[in-house]
Amino acid sequence: MVQIGRYQVNASFIVSWALKIVLLAVFFAEFYVQDYLVAIGTLVALTISLIPAGITRNYHINLPWVIDLAITTALTLHFVGLFYNLYHDQTWWWWDHMTHFIGTAVIGLMAFYITFALDYTKKLHLTLPFIVISTITTALAIGALWEIAEYYFDHIFGTNTVQGIDDTIHDLVFDLLGAVVVSIIGAAYTYYLRRKNHGISAR
Repeated sequence: MVQIGRYQVNASFIVSWALKIVLLAVFFAEFYVQDYLVAIGTLVALTISLIPAGITRNYHINLPWVIDLAITTALTLHFVGLFYNLYHDQTWWWWDHMTHFIGTAVIGLMAFYITFALDYTKKLHLTLPFIVISTITTALAIGALWEIAEYYFDHIFGTNTVQGIDDTIHDLVFDLLGAVVVSIIGAAYTYYLRRKNHGISAR
């Protein structure tokens, strides 16, 4: 928590909104240089990053702070990479891998949160292997759809986001790694809570 005047504010809240300001700055910068496709994409990303805060405010659903921060971080890194052309800069060869890892990890986090919420509220009783598999498959499915979208985006708008089969396979590998890491952490967290709070056998 950070003390701001009379108020205590979660540090993640400050970081998340700082990143949203970065997205807004990227939007204006891309619009200024007349790269309208990226500008529109950045504006869409900024809108998406505001969804968790909107859900919390309008529906009084307290989403974990990590979801808001993770979504905003992933979107900001992607569009900063586009703005500075880091995806095609050999010096920054790892940027594409990092954004795929983080982006898919965020999707996996949201998939895990949904399954965890269903299990925790007793709407469904899900085994740990099912939670792991559903998290991984959901994240990988979104990652595969992203690759398909990039392919057709290149053909329609003449961009160069897909740089061959090797690039696509590497992207999917890092998608898989991000999904696996989140699913393992999620399963371990679920196991811990079951043992601590409910005494439910971790299956």
